[in-house]
Amino acid sequence: MPTTAPTIALTPQSPGIFRVKTIPTGSAESVNELLQFNHDNWHILWDAVRAGGLHNHQVHYLLTDFALGASPAQIREAFRTNKDYQRPVDAGNNGRQLTIDDTNFSQCLGQHKLYSSWLSHFENEVAAKGWVQAVQECVFADTPRAKDLFGRMFEGALHPIIHLGFGLEFIQPAIVAEALAQAAIHVDQASTFLNRADHLAQQKSPWKDERLMDLFLKARSDPAIVEADCWKGGSFELNGNFFDIAPQQLLELAASYKLGPDCSEAAFNMRTVEMINVSAWFAAAAQRPDKEAKFDFFYMHCVNCSLFLSLFATAPWLSLQDKVRLLEWKVRMDLVIYVCQGSPLLVLHEIIDYKPRQPDCMNWGDIISRALDITCDGHVVKMIRALRHGAEVSRIFEEQDKDASRFPIRGDMWLKIANMVLDSTEDYPDVRDKWMRGPGFDRAWDMIPNRK
Repeated sequence: MPTTAPTIALTPQSPGIFRVKTIPTGSAESVNELLQFNHDNWHILWDAVRAGGLHNHQVHYLLTDFALGASPAQIREAFRTNKDYQRPVDAGNNGRQLTIDDTNFSQCLGQHKLYSSWLSHFENEVAAKGWVQAVQECVFADTPRAKDLFGRMFEGALHPIIHLGFGLEFIQPAIVAEALAQAAIHVDQASTFLNRADHLAQQKSPWKDERLMDLFLKARSDPAIVEADCWKGGSFELNGNFFDIAPQQLLELAASYKLGPDCSEAAFNMRTVEMINVSAWFAAAAQRPDKEAKFDFFYMHCVNCSLFLSLFATAPWLSLQDKVRLLEWKVRMDLVIYVCQGSPLLVLHEIIDYKPRQPDCMNWGDIISRALDITCDGHVVKMIRALRHGAEVSRIFEEQDKDASRFPIRGDMWLKIANMVLDSTEDYPDVRDKWMRGPGFDRAWDMIPNRK
């Protein structure tokens, strides 16, 4: 166990990528109490069997609620609605604690049952080195071990990198340790594909003036990618088992997104915002004209993760080379997620022409207030905050004619997407029904109501 017990310690002044100006009295204390209980008692996965592992979202949910100005009562209700299904922190290992060191590090990777052991290991790393040095050495160093953990950050529908983002955003070493442990227990599926793409990218020329959105349009227009046998079962049959058999054409296309070693900081910053904007585009534009609006579960994670690339982009302790690598991998993962959910047709006018169910709810204050009242597992409020951030960082590029064509989402389209999220989730009490899976597959739309 770590020499000093890790403590969750938010204050009303805690920073955030996007947060409201005034935090209600008692909200920080409520988050501290509840997330400390979560840290000490619960596993990072509440189900280690289905879909390769279903994640404990208490950290994501409560920190997002905190940043959006939730009251103590709202924070406690969010926690309450997601506590009964959690598992003990040492679930699967019969309470046994294993000391992880150089002799068994590799053998312990990818084992859900060793979460508590990994958590203790990384708590010690963070306590001994500080969270900045621990993250640098464990994730971004030029060592086989760090490269392995970097890849595992992209497993589980991007949950480890999202969790790390929350820990870094709110400067909470205990949550940083959770994120590192979460990455360590994930099986390396996505990272096998992403590593192959990274190696292949070394042989390619850097992107220059290409638009990121064209990468997705190229994927959809290539029959060798769209019609590959590995997608035929539809979203529910995938479970991450396609990475080793994904078509070579997809690997080549993913590898073509290369910013290169000579990428300037200004170009990198533009590309980061472009990724944020494009992730919102493909998530929101994947609709059917005869069906009510609905968002894909995995596309939603691409949007929710995009927020944290802004955080990494401004981290003074990360080199530009590391930041570029992180962005390249995020974009490649977005592309794979878009394709594996059926490469749906992306119709921008589904956003432009959208009529919100509450026409007066075209401002961020009302949108955030509605989101905080929706009972869920945290995904809805996370997406609303990510969209609010996207609207803010995209604005300067929308106003620059030179780069405007790179940013398909602009102006009040951000507010319309946020309304689409709320309108498509708030009437569904069961969190599984708030999202669809596989908008490129016809049968996935069978359960979605017809458009009125």
